[in-house]
Amino acid sequence: QTPTQALQRDPVAITHNIANTVRSSQLCREDFKEIVTTGNHQERWLDAQQVYYQLAHLTLIHDSPTQWGLSYLMIERALYLRQAIEVYISPPVMSTIFKQRLTNNEWAVLKDIKNILEPAHALQAIMCTEHTPILACVLPTLESLLSTWTRMRKEPSNAHLRRIIDAAVEKMTSQYNERRFSKPHIISIVLHPSLRFRWIERNWPANQVSYAKRTILLEVSFMLSAKPDHCLACKI
Repeated sequence: QTPTQALQRDPVAITHNIANTVRSSQLCREDFKEIVTTGNHQERWLDAQQVYYQLAHLTLIHDSPTQWGLSYLMIERALYLRQAIEVYISPPVMSTIFKQRLTNNEWAVLKDIKNILEPAHALQAIMCTEHTPILACVLPTLESLLSTWTRMRKEPSNAHLRRIIDAAVEKMTSQYNERRFSKPHIISIVLHPSLRFRWIERNWPANQVSYAKRTILLEVSFMLSAKPDHCLACKI
């Protein structure tokens, strides 16, 4: 099975079905927890270097289209609990419940997909913060993500994922272009102490830098013209 063939089997959908089944009832969740506990006691879980480690008592996560980031978290959790999952679904009686199981190559592709989603998930966590203003960070964040995905697309190990990366880059580029010429975004970048106008000069082509400069000058001129005539100190 090649990576492309493994991808065509949609390992994300298979993982989603496994997670839903394990979470479908209290009994299923208890059985899965017992497998983790027993494996810990028997020192059954081994890492890539064949060193024993204990699994935390975590449940599987199923993704949802209404909550950001769950696909990444679902995949991350499934990869962490892979050995327990394989023990849980291995009995012959489970073959009627889990009609699709992940092969070794499909697990590998699932890990590749997780690596592709990881930078987007990390940046999303930054953008969701409630402690600092984030408007100024929107364009730099999108640009950083586009740069990361473009670099990952060129890596030979991601050849089987290029169509997925291309679709993500196209979507993200569209969102970036929609915001690039937004006056609030330009002003917030210029006012940000760690970005300033130099960020625009470093990252935008000359014609767009000129547009941003005109936008700022017009806004400053408007603010100055709105001051009362007698407030000379404000104008100075």
